[in-house]
Amino acid sequence: MAPKPRKWIMQFCTACRFKDGNQLFKCECCRQESRDVFMNDCDGMMVHLYKQHKKSEITSYPKFASIAEKFNINRNEDTEVGICFDPDCGMKVTSEFGRAFPFSNHIIMHHTEKKDFFAKAVGIVSGTKILNNYKIKDIINAKCSRCLKLFSLEDLDSHPAEVLVRLSKHWDEHAGDVPEILLDKASIQRELKDMEEKSLEANKKKQSIHEEVEMESALKRIEMEVDSEELDTLLQRYNMKLTKNSIIRCCVKKCRSQITLDTNKLYHIRNHWETFHGPKNNIYKELRKYKIIRMLLNEYIITDGTLATCPNSEYSINLENNTHDKLIELQERLHNERYETKYFLNMSKRAEVNFVCLFYFYNLIIIRR
Repeated sequence: MAPKPRKWIMQFCTACRFKDGNQLFKCECCRQESRDVFMNDCDGMMVHLYKQHKKSEITSYPKFASIAEKFNINRNEDTEVGICFDPDCGMKVTSEFGRAFPFSNHIIMHHTEKKDFFAKAVGIVSGTKILNNYKIKDIINAKCSRCLKLFSLEDLDSHPAEVLVRLSKHWDEHAGDVPEILLDKASIQRELKDMEEKSLEANKKKQSIHEEVEMESALKRIEMEVDSEELDTLLQRYNMKLTKNSIIRCCVKKCRSQITLDTNKLYHIRNHWETFHGPKNNIYKELRKYKIIRMLLNEYIITDGTLATCPNSEYSINLENNTHDKLIELQERLHNERYETKYFLNMSKRAEVNFVCLFYFYNLIIIRR
């Protein structure tokens, strides 16, 4: 017996008639009389809605709206790819025809109180690949996305290899003669061992930093190192592309901003995301229109939406409240640093005059309006 059509599909399809004892459904999105009549064919209806009408479970079903808004989702021919908006994550999630469960899985396994339970399994490539063939809602069971059979996740946190092998073997029963991801216990354990060794090495580096400076300074230095990741990682995390003429182009919908590549200031990539697309971007909505203010902000590293930190010292300031006054403070500090050299003297004075005049205009026209 064919499975009952999913609720999100029935938003766009209606039962029309019976044929040979089978219920037929008709697509309501087709402007003319639909030739696509489905016989309780969930996959057929899903593919039709995706390809012909650009409808998918993750983008078109209100039930998953709160999950969809956590990703920058782009549509490809047969898949929808979402990049997590969390600036400390930025992982890419790929879903065939826009099914919702891979996105839901990511949130549960990486951004809830359950993340520690899944940490070892999702820390390796094969673990993520195996789990993303199952619907995850808790730490108890995983439901096969094809046959809906339930599998226990018990001991996934303590003995991940055993659980992942069991899930892998079941999934490849659906693949026929060509196994998709069949992995043995030994190969998974090797991946886990490599991950643990890398984690141990990273912890040793952190410990050596802690021994040299106070805890607060060490954590801050680690954050700066994260902001200096390789260019490819940053471009993927913040949804940007590098053109042939060394221009970085933002790929977020309706943005298309461009940044000139400066390998010594890769934090400009995150700065753009924080001020244009981050959770607190509204603070900069009026200010970012002005090139001189964008140039000033790029002299500092912007994190957590509003924290501006000098890349050459431990100075930082929160711009969330009284933003325009604090930007003037940043400009004055920058001027005082550059005033010490004759080369920057005239340039800094002109910049300061322009900056103060600009804020006079901003106060007069925008704030008092």
